[in-house]
Amino acid sequence: MLTGRGVTSSWQFHKQTGLPLTTARRLFKDRRVIPDRASMTRICRTYQVQPGDFLRFDPSSPDE
Repeated sequence: MLTGRGVTSSWQFHKQTGLPLTTARRLFKDRRVIPDRASMTRICRTYQVQPGDFLRFDPSSPDE
């Protein structure tokens, strides 16, 4: 989703969303991380998307 919007780094993601840099970095680099409610709200508002646009469930993924 982000690369399609020209976001190529966690720094850009941080600047556009206003998320703390450590949060933006973690979300940008690790697709397994699920954003908390506040982060999800910022992402949705910034990019005009719904959570289902960037969250996916993979039933073949092992439980952790």
